[in-house]
Amino acid sequence: NGNPYVATVNTYDFWKLGDSPTLATDPLQLDRYTTRASATLFPRLTRTDKSFYEGQSTAGQSSYTEHGYDALGNVTDFAEGGSGVEEVRATIDYENCADSYIVGKPKVISVKTSAGEVRRREGDFDCTTGTLTKQRAFIDTGKYAETEFFWDGYGNLDDIEGPAGSGGALRLKYTYDGKTH
Repeated sequence: NGNPYVATVNTYDFWKLGDSPTLATDPLQLDRYTTRASATLFPRLTRTDKSFYEGQSTAGQSSYTEHGYDALGNVTDFAEGGSGVEEVRATIDYENCADSYIVGKPKVISVKTSAGEVRRREGDFDCTTGTLTKQRAFIDTGKYAETEFFWDGYGNLDDIEGPAGSGGALRLKYTYDGKTH
């Protein structure tokens, strides 16, 4: 009958990048072809709305996602919800190793609903190499399962030691080809 099945609308804003990013008030008016007014813009997806028509004239269900960003373009806030569905919101904090410019590794991920925090993960990173050294998956406040990661000199995952259980910790050891590693 000419009715849609799914409709998606993406909403963006544009950040003018520089020493401190600012929202570009009218990005379409920036002249990118001359040096006097050139700018680097980052199009940030801020919201996606989906309507599910399934061939009907009106949408039977709808959903949305929202994104927030830090000054480096890392997603720091993510929300999802919709008609008849409880909103779920995740916040992400990133490692900040300014000297080695390792700034995009998620250090803490927290997921919340109206009931409070329902998931949490934390990670420790080596600021020299950017490798994950420990990850904690929280079971409850203050109670977590910790996994350790060990890397060889080539950047390969060498060893994983899982959280201690009733029979001890699970340990995985990897062996790589001696010539190509």
